[in-house]
Amino acid sequence: MFPVEYRDVKGVAVEIMTCPPCRAARNKAAKSPAGVARRKRNKATEKGRQSAQNYAHSTKRQSVLKKYNDSDKRRENSARWNATAGAAACRKRAFAKWYSKMALQPDWRAMSNMRKRMSKHVKGTRPSETLSALVGDVAAFRAHLEELFDCRMSWTNYTVEWEIGHGIPFAAYNHSLKSDVDKCWSLENLFPQMKKENRHLGSRIHDAYATKVHLFPSHWKGSIPESGKTSFSQHATDVELSDQVSESEYSDEE
Repeated sequence: MFPVEYRDVKGVAVEIMTCPPCRAARNKAAKSPAGVARRKRNKATEKGRQSAQNYAHSTKRQSVLKKYNDSDKRRENSARWNATAGAAACRKRAFAKWYSKMALQPDWRAMSNMRKRMSKHVKGTRPSETLSALVGDVAAFRAHLEELFDCRMSWTNYTVEWEIGHGIPFAAYNHSLKSDVDKCWSLENLFPQMKKENRHLGSRIHDAYATKVHLFPSHWKGSIPESGKTSFSQHATDVELSDQVSESEYSDEE
C-alpha cells in the first residue's frame, strides 16, 4: 500500500487517486513522441482550442504564472536568455521596428509621447488603455489635431516647432481623481500649440478655454482662480516681440 497523498484544488485538499508508479508512467507517456503528437492533434480541434483558451484565462493559470514569475528559477532563466545572441538579436529587431515607426509615423509618435507623459502623472492605470478610451485610436487623434492646425504646423515639424498643449493645463488637475484625468486628457482639452507659445503660457489657462466650465478641474468649483487667469494674446505678442529683439540683436552683431 502507498501512503495517501493530497493536492490543492482551489484551496481544497483533494486525495490523489493514482499511485506514484502510475503517475510516473503517465508522465513518461505524455512526454514521449506519441504523447506530444497526441496533444498537438488535440490542440488543432475546436474542443482543444476552447480548452486552451479557458485555461489561459483561468485563475489557476494566473496563480501558476505568478508563482513562476516570483521564483528564482524565472530570474535565472531570464538572465541566461538575456545573455544569448538570440536575445540580443530580438532586442535589435524590436528597437529597429520601434525606431522606424517613430520616424515614419509622426502621428503614432505623438500618441506614444502622450502615453509616456500620462504615465508620469496617472498612477495605477495602464496609459495605453486610459488614453485610448479618452481620445480613440491614432486615426481619430490625428484627425483632431489636423483640424486645428494653422499655417505654421505640419507633421514634418512636430516637436520641432509645435507640440500638443492642454487648453486647461494638466498641472491644474488632481490626477488621483478619475473625473479630473478624463477632463485633462480628453480630446477637447488637447490642441496643437507652438512651442514658444506653450512655454510662455506656462501653467495658466488658454483664453479659448475660459468658458469651457465642463472641463474645469473639480477643485475650481466652476470658476477660474486668480492663479489660472492670463491673456494668451498678450503672451503671443510677447513671443513676437522677443523674436524681433533677438533678430535685431543678431543683425547688430553682424
